[in-house]
Amino acid sequence: MVCAVDFCTTTARLGDYCRRHATDLERGRPFRLPVLTPDPEELAALEGQRLVNYLMRFTVKAGNGCRLWRGASDGAGYACVTMPGGSVQRTYRVVVEAVTGPIPPGYTVHHKCAARRCVNPDHLERSDARANIGEMLARRGFLRYIGELRDALAEHDPDHWLLASRVRVDTFDGTPDSPREPSVT
Repeated sequence: MVCAVDFCTTTARLGDYCRRHATDLERGRPFRLPVLTPDPEELAALEGQRLVNYLMRFTVKAGNGCRLWRGASDGAGYACVTMPGGSVQRTYRVVVEAVTGPIPPGYTVHHKCAARRCVNPDHLERSDARANIGEMLARRGFLRYIGELRDALAEHDPDHWLLASRVRVDTFDGTPDSPREPSVT
C-alpha cells in the first residue's frame, strides 16, 4: 500500500502513511515534499550549465531566490548527491565546479544566503576556509553572543574557572586583517 499523501509514492509503513509523513502528522506540521534522487548515469553524461540545469530540476524555489535541494542531505543538513561510481558529494560543490571549474585546494564554497540546502549558483561563491568561517561567525553573531555569555558569567561568578584565562573572541573575525587565532589573555 502507498502512503496516503497525494504526491508521495513511498510504501506506507505506519497505518496509511510512510514514516516521513507519519512523523509530520504526529508533530502537527505540513507534509514535507518527497526526497528526489537524480540518476547517477544521467549525471555522468552532463557537464557545465547542462549539469546545473539538470540538478535544478531537483530543487524548489524559495522566496529569497534560493533553490533548495529536495534530494538527500548529510547529517549537517547540506545537500548531497550520489555521483557516478557511487561517491556522495555535496551538491553545491558539484554546482560550483560545473560553473567555474575545479575548486582549488584550501578553498571551500560559501553560501551567501546561509541556506545549507541552497544550490543556486548565484548564492554560492568560492572562498578560502578562513574567510568563510569568519563571515559565518559574524553572520550568526557568535562573537557577540560569546561575549554576552562571558559577561553574564563574570557578573554571576567573577571567579569562575572559565574566566581564569579569557579568550578575546571579539578581535577575531576570520578576515585576513584579524589575528590568526583568538587571542588568550
